[in-house]
Amino acid sequence: MRRIPPARAAIIAAAAMFVLTIIALPLFADEAALHLADRGATDYTIVLPDTPSPVQETAAGELASFLKQVTGADFPILSESQVEEKAKDKEKLLVIGPGDLSKRLLASVGAEPEETIAQDGIIIQPVRESIVFSGHPQRGTLYAVYTFLEDTVGCRWWTSTESTIPRRPTLEVNIAPTRYAPKVTLREEYYLDPHNGDEGGIFSARAKMNGCLHPIPPEFGGHEIFCFFVHSFYSILPPEDYFDEHPEWYALVDGQRRSDGAQLCLTNPEMKRQFIRSALRFLKETPGAGIISVSQNDCGGWCQCPECQKLADENNSQAGPLIVFVNEVAEAIEKEFPDVFVETLAYQETRFAPTKVRPRDNILIRLCTIENSFLTPLEEGGPNQSLVENIEKWSAISKQLYIWDYVTNFSDYLLPHPNLQVLAPNIRFFVRNRAVGIYEEGDGECPVGDFVRLRGWVIAKLLWNPDLDQRRLEDEFLTGYYSPNVGKILRQYLDVLTQSALSAEVYLSCFRDQAGDWLRSEALVQATALIERAIAAAEEDERADPVRFAGLVKKVLRESIPIRYVWIREWRDYIAASEEGKSRLPIDREKIDFCREIKTLLEENGVSFSRGVDGPEESDRWLEQIDESIAEMEEYLDTLNAPPARR
Repeated sequence: MRRIPPARAAIIAAAAMFVLTIIALPLFADEAALHLADRGATDYTIVLPDTPSPVQETAAGELASFLKQVTGADFPILSESQVEEKAKDKEKLLVIGPGDLSKRLLASVGAEPEETIAQDGIIIQPVRESIVFSGHPQRGTLYAVYTFLEDTVGCRWWTSTESTIPRRPTLEVNIAPTRYAPKVTLREEYYLDPHNGDEGGIFSARAKMNGCLHPIPPEFGGHEIFCFFVHSFYSILPPEDYFDEHPEWYALVDGQRRSDGAQLCLTNPEMKRQFIRSALRFLKETPGAGIISVSQNDCGGWCQCPECQKLADENNSQAGPLIVFVNEVAEAIEKEFPDVFVETLAYQETRFAPTKVRPRDNILIRLCTIENSFLTPLEEGGPNQSLVENIEKWSAISKQLYIWDYVTNFSDYLLPHPNLQVLAPNIRFFVRNRAVGIYEEGDGECPVGDFVRLRGWVIAKLLWNPDLDQRRLEDEFLTGYYSPNVGKILRQYLDVLTQSALSAEVYLSCFRDQAGDWLRSEALVQATALIERAIAAAEEDERADPVRFAGLVKKVLRESIPIRYVWIREWRDYIAASEEGKSRLPIDREKIDFCREIKTLLEENGVSFSRGVDGPEESDRWLEQIDESIAEMEEYLDTLNAPPARR
């Protein structure tokens, strides 16, 4: 029997059962209280199978390392054979599964076998004075260890370089039997930090992300492997190789066959045969791939030949010819790679579900929310009703969906983007509509944005468990990553921005070049005052406890960049919109100094652009415009304060 790759196996299970999820389910024992360490010493041993996998070795190492940091105790790591030789009746074991010992211990309390757990699923099971950490063999056991360290011990990994590890030389824990498999089996977010080399990859593993772009080392479970990552038509059938000889394979647009800014001729039979041959070759060259992307180019230029146009007309969407084509490719791929999914896009002209054709079961529809207003949760309809209906229609004809969602402002990463309130409701809406994968695209090129570390941490938690309380997650990050005093002020700051946007009922797209249409001048002033209070509170906390709150002021100053940026970019617009040309904004020397400090903060945080598409010339000009705006603000203040001219 062919082994099913993790991604395909997980999606098959999700589609069949609509995802098994059992959280902290009491199996056959009450919650157990165990004494893991006493005044920096422990009687516990971590036990590995005799032939452990690299991921199991990582799980044991992470458990030993963090328990050492928490308690000061050394937790030895032994094999099952070594434990049996030293003490056959030894009870105080932290058992890393799947393995012979974990299998016996789970069976002794009547727990379900490890092999029944779904993709990335975890098992945490107390057995007398021992604990079994097990789960799906690729990453589940490691996730079980991280879940225990977070939920029971209190460890927090906020970013790839910043964490909170409690100090508890005497560690008593209460263990509830837990068996859990995530509803979203393909979890990915696009921010700079979790994609930044090995540190970012390890942080991604600790955050339980597994998307194909996360650089997770193999010993930390690796990531799901894709053969191409969207917009793959020309990667599989390059025009430079085929267009001159076979222009008929490419789209007929306004009477001409084109390869620039266009798609393929999806009904051409010779093209399909060559496309299938190429796709199969690429899959053979990508071992371990669970998904191959067969998806449109990032442009228009759909074929207008009679055959393609007929399918588009019959299905009221360009998804008609696309799905007919992808169905044929997916059927051919299934014969040689029955465990691989064929992914295609529902995006722009193909976002609308076809009315006649249905995707095959081995097709994964990746639906994009790019037209969405990110102020209003999808479940509320309103300005997003068309998109809601499209998602529901795709869900009705597809076995599974993969959502490409957008959580930033691509026109300007540094502007505030008040979309926090839609994150959890939208993820839950996606899951209800058969989403087994979610890719949350943030500002992955810029080290500073609108609370990107908060967003990244919260999104990762929600992708792992969409039923969590987002507000509680946000508050936990704000008080834990910053400080309790600072976190309370930043909570008020974020609420002011959100309420201002909700009151304005603005259409919050992911491409916006201003904030003034939703951030009222009164709210701008209030938010600025709160940020200044947060900076002062950070200074006070860091003075009082320089070890615990080391770097706190720098963190808060970094988060102040977006509100300073609004002043610099839009102060003229606020003045122009005010009554009789008089500014309602309290522009004074202190406010100008507040704005001027942004240049130092940008440099300290490595920010030289506010859009990913900007090159060196645009970035230089952007920095010059900041200087010019501050100078004009100063000139305006001088004019405002100048004595009236004598007659």
